Amino acid sequence: MKRIKEIVIILLLIMSTSCMDKFLEEEVYSNIAPSNFYKSQEDALAAVTAVYNNFQIYGNEWWNTGLPFMNVTDGMTDVMFTHWFASMENLTFTSGESDILNLWNWTYNSINKENLALEKLTEIEMNDELRSRLIAETKFLRALSYFYAVQFWGDVPVILNSIQGFGDIQAVSRNPKEEVYDLIISDLTDAISVLPLSYDAENAGRVTKGAAKALLGKVYLTRGWGGGPGNINTSDLQAALAEFEDLMQAPFEYALAENIEDVFEFTQENSPDLGHIFSIQYSQNLGGEGTWLAQNMQAMELENAWWGYSAPESWVQGQDGYEIFWEDGWNPVPVDKRLDLLWEDYTQLWWYYWCKKWEYDKYLGWAEHPQNFTLIRFEDILLLHSETLNELNASPNEQVVASINLIRERAGVATYISADWTKETLRDEIQDERNRELWGEGHTWFDYVRKGMFVERMQAAGMDIASEKFNLLPIPKQEMDNNPNLTQNPGW
Repeated sequence: MKRIKEIVIILLLIMSTSCMDKFLEEEVYSNIAPSNFYKSQEDALAAVTAVYNNFQIYGNEWWNTGLPFMNVTDGMTDVMFTHWFASMENLTFTSGESDILNLWNWTYNSINKENLALEKLTEIEMNDELRSRLIAETKFLRALSYFYAVQFWGDVPVILNSIQGFGDIQAVSRNPKEEVYDLIISDLTDAISVLPLSYDAENAGRVTKGAAKALLGKVYLTRGWGGGPGNINTSDLQAALAEFEDLMQAPFEYALAENIEDVFEFTQENSPDLGHIFSIQYSQNLGGEGTWLAQNMQAMELENAWWGYSAPESWVQGQDGYEIFWEDGWNPVPVDKRLDLLWEDYTQLWWYYWCKKWEYDKYLGWAEHPQNFTLIRFEDILLLHSETLNELNASPNEQVVASINLIRERAGVATYISADWTKETLRDEIQDERNRELWGEGHTWFDYVRKGMFVERMQAAGMDIASEKFNLLPIPKQEMDNNPNLTQNPGW
């Protein structure tokens, strides 16, 4: 897939949109235009690759901007680049925040590209089997875009056609979230029926059947929680469980890497046997096709690195953090292999650990680091499997703890005995284990909101400002100014 990125760079100039009130302004960059581009099979491949490419923008823009917000943890302190994004970490952002507007624009720009590709793919003369596969890939990506949208804002406009003029969007209204979820599930169900289990090396990174099933399971689970344990929809959780259990057996071949370090080794990416299910693809030496995450999260003593992104030390070193032994004074000895392998110990010099999931030997240049950003990996699914079973059972049993114990066995720490837990205490512990395993990968806010624990956990960590309004982001003020049909979320 990376081989046709050069074509995509040109195509992005055609399809690209910067913000909702500007993305219909035309600028002539070349003699290529939508009217004369979508003609060949190569054009079809490039069009869908351009949709994938938009998620690179998401990875570089929002994951960096939003990490202080989406990686909230118990004791969320010492985030080193919040001198840029303090309002996200400190929960002081408003509906006028440019980052919130950028996120909205990115989401609907992606949806517009996905809709345009779906329209044009039906018109191009090409191999029918390839056409069906590209449509399935695009439906997965549209489902992913709307899944982010419904989690961020709840009710959102559902737009199913490409935008031809500003009048097409200036009067749209927000659809109920139930309709958004129906579209997501429909797109993913269609995609699953067509997508292959795997690809050859040239197409590594494209959406697989396993990726679509994993996302569908996460969608059912999120909808099924209903915002907290008092609102659980059992049928949705059962549907989620079925998708997760499918991924844990043949014909799927996902497995835990024996060494967790290998999960973040960029030379071994897109490997099911290392737990990779779906990742945003980045490349080196293609002119800004690399990730920003490496220079934003690697330890600051590395050659020409910008700054680091440290762990919240009160959580990492605290009673409920990674398992460690303490010797005399500031002298921790890791018991949990993750703390030893994925974090760099700075307690002798300062007071914290650095996350090194994206660590490199040297700074390679802006947007030149080739490491993918994994959106879904097998460890995530195993932990969600235990989470789902815990909510479907009256009390924990050995089946409930089996998947989470696979994660803990690899970490070298004690496995859980089901009789030691209640449904409620294990619910919290599963979330703590997700924090330990997935920290820095952008899951925590989604987890907290899904399970209705955001306010409690944030206030317990000293964030008294946390309130129910933060379970949704505000609709951007500029969008509401442009469109009187848009309503604001509660509290904003």
